[in-house]
Amino acid sequence: MSHWKKVARLREKAGTQEALAEKLGRLLRRGPHTLADLSTTVDQGIGQIQAALEILRKRGFNVRLSREGGTRTAEMPRSLPVGGSTRIQPKLYTGRRYRFGVVSDNHLGSKYARLDVLNALYDLFANEGAKDVFHCGNWVDGQSKFNQFDLLPGCESVEGQLAYFVKNYPRRKGVTTHFIAGDDHEGWWTQKVGMDVGRMAQERAEAAGREDLKYLAYLEADVRLAASRGETWLRLMHPGGGSVYAVSYVPQKIVESFQGGEKPAILLIGHHHKLYAEIHREVWCIGAGCTQDQTPFMRKKKIEAQVGGALCEIEQARDGHVAALTVRLQRFYDRGFYEHKEKYARW
Repeated sequence: MSHWKKVARLREKAGTQEALAEKLGRLLRRGPHTLADLSTTVDQGIGQIQAALEILRKRGFNVRLSREGGTRTAEMPRSLPVGGSTRIQPKLYTGRRYRFGVVSDNHLGSKYARLDVLNALYDLFANEGAKDVFHCGNWVDGQSKFNQFDLLPGCESVEGQLAYFVKNYPRRKGVTTHFIAGDDHEGWWTQKVGMDVGRMAQERAEAAGREDLKYLAYLEADVRLAASRGETWLRLMHPGGGSVYAVSYVPQKIVESFQGGEKPAILLIGHHHKLYAEIHREVWCIGAGCTQDQTPFMRKKKIEAQVGGALCEIEQARDGHVAALTVRLQRFYDRGFYEHKEKYARW
């Protein structure tokens, strides 16, 4: 019997910690409760309540404990803090030049996902000396009515998709992937049941011995790029909204919305499945593309899938500003294009 089937049976068995955790989860979905109220409602001690809440947290639920005066309160919000920050020093890699990869929207677990493309991109990054890859979200396909027939066997649940992600996401020696979570696809579980899926993905990866997958934040994250006398930053975003009549419209409107002093030097954009490199208001904007073929839903909405990713290299001045940026947009095509193996064997 699999581990998760055993857990499911424990949840149904009265008197177990798993059953208590299931009951507390249902109560917390209705709103915050003090630990004393929970103890009275389920007729269990505070210690057992805390142990059951820890089970919920380990299962990925966004359980939060707070204290006001002598009162402790538990809640399970269906939203997560947006944004995060980390720091990278390009000089540790190549001095004043820093090379990195950009990917997004893999939708692993979908039968339309292109693992061949994703692996080809990671081969390119590794061969070209990129030590970091920045991922703009939607690494799994999530679970919803409109994609239920797109999912591979075994990928019909959050744990199934996370296991598939950890097992199949490319790993290359010396390459670290820094990823954010979108509020759609993997983010559906956050909105529906309060799971912190990005944290879950990193925890499952570490449990499997993978230290190359680093979760940054929900929706967006800033990455500091340090130079000898200053620094700048790049921003990863997974914005909402559908595709529009012009590819350039999305980055233009995003950058126009930034207030003074909040503009990053480089903006990496996921979600729209588009590949591009543009400059708006002195911000280098890069569309991260996707590694998923067009789905029936996308055809219905008349959305093109631009399959591929980007290899970037910046030249950073000593005061921190980005003096130059070279972007290689690596485009791929449908599976049939690569059936002529003698011609396209490198992919």
